[in-house]
Amino acid sequence: MQQLAQENQQLKLDKTLEFKKLEIQSYEAETKRISALNQDQGKETPDDAAALSKILDGAQKLDEHDIQRAQLEHSVVMDHAKLGLEKTKLALQEQENARKHELSMKQASMRPANPAPSGGSSSSQSGGANG
Repeated sequence: MQQLAQENQQLKLDKTLEFKKLEIQSYEAETKRISALNQDQGKETPDDAAALSKILDGAQKLDEHDIQRAQLEHSVVMDHAKLGLEKTKLALQEQENARKHELSMKQASMRPANPAPSGGSSSSQSGGANG
């Protein structure tokens, strides 16, 4: 159980690191786009500026989609890890219940059987209504 919890924690850490790397890559891409815009500032034609603007807008949208996808993937992995841990806990609990049941059955089979009472008491009463 402890090992599964550690593996679950490691998966969470790995996915968090992957997500952070994507955020850094997105930031670097944005920085490169800004740098590219500033590099040729004043030299572009209106058509160049319009084309560059479309390219930059498209790239930004792609980055945003990448981040959203990464967030969704991260969420799904975390949910699966949580579900796996819950299933494992349930399975371990069922095993423990089965062991307890087996132990109680063994204990019950080892107890001496109580002998049935032999004719010591009578449930019928005499006397009463004879017509």
